[in-house]
Amino acid sequence: MIEQITFSRQELYSLVWEHPLSYFTNRYMVSYPSFKNICKENDIPLPPGGYWSKKKFGKEGLQPEYSKLKNEKEIVLYLRLEGDNRDFGYLTKMDKKILEIDADPKVNLTIPEKLPPKVDPIIKATKKWFKKEIKVPEKLDYYDRYSPGPIRCYVSEKQLKRSLIILSVLVKNIKARGHDFTFGRYHSFVKLYGIEFELSISEKKKRIKIQGKYGSDYKSEPTGMLSIQAGENFYSKAWNDAKTIKLDGKLSTIIAWLEIEAEDERQREIKRKIREEERKEQERIEREKQELIQQELKAFNDLYKKSQLWHEAQKLRKYLRKLEEQLEKDDQLTQENIEMLHFGFQKADWLDPFTTNEDDLFSNLDPYNLLKKLI
Repeated sequence: MIEQITFSRQELYSLVWEHPLSYFTNRYMVSYPSFKNICKENDIPLPPGGYWSKKKFGKEGLQPEYSKLKNEKEIVLYLRLEGDNRDFGYLTKMDKKILEIDADPKVNLTIPEKLPPKVDPIIKATKKWFKKEIKVPEKLDYYDRYSPGPIRCYVSEKQLKRSLIILSVLVKNIKARGHDFTFGRYHSFVKLYGIEFELSISEKKKRIKIQGKYGSDYKSEPTGMLSIQAGENFYSKAWNDAKTIKLDGKLSTIIAWLEIEAEDERQREIKRKIREEERKEQERIEREKQELIQQELKAFNDLYKKSQLWHEAQKLRKYLRKLEEQLEKDDQLTQENIEMLHFGFQKADWLDPFTTNEDDLFSNLDPYNLLKKLI
């Protein structure tokens, strides 16, 4: 097992000024270029050329003072095993995850020759499902889940034992990593960080041509080559037996892929939820804005109507006073005209929003709409 050593940025910062680069390339699984790149990515200055020669003769150069960064991250190096010349300085996300799994003390991916006496209930259910000794509950809807249940196992009788052994090791170690399994009506799932991935094991088949009574025909025969499938559609992956590496040796890769994809999907879900919340917040802001606009439009419209009614009432009163003066001047202030003037002043008071006079006949009329019709 490869041992990983974790450094803080400050620890590695101090070490690179205490030891030459050869110390790191001999002790850890890095090359000169990859270790320099690790230091560059973490903003760790390296001693200049000739530094160690000068130090040997007592002419030590000035070491830059350590300055803390805002977002410092831990740095992982791997102890070099004797005879192992691999460079782990340039690692993909998958490489790092596999190394993390291999270094996990809770993980044991050794494949035994036979199933242990005490197996996980999932493996028991898988064996019974294969032999048709149990059935999946029929009343389940597509999204209903239950546990424990069987992992879908589509292999020949000859490969059942090996399939169960591989699944037993896989299930045990996936659970050791803090994940779980759940089961539906049609599929079995592994659940990581709240994300489900379909999981099944099958046996590769080959198409064989046979001679029938009426000509050539074809049939499928199992090959003994197993395959584990995970995920569906765009997030799917299959690992197969190969001449160089059997499925037994790919279990850490399977777990690594599942964890990476689940974490990526979880982050995508978080981003989707954030975008959805932002969208809803924008809709709420826009909705409240429109409601405020409508409220203010109504208030403004009410003010405008009242101002128009007041102006019209003032104009009517001004006209009536002028008319009264003229009638009096012309000695025409008859009873009929006096009643007409009284009628006019009443209607002016009815129009005026500053008065409270009501008109029995016009009680159901809107004065502003009436004026629009009259004009």
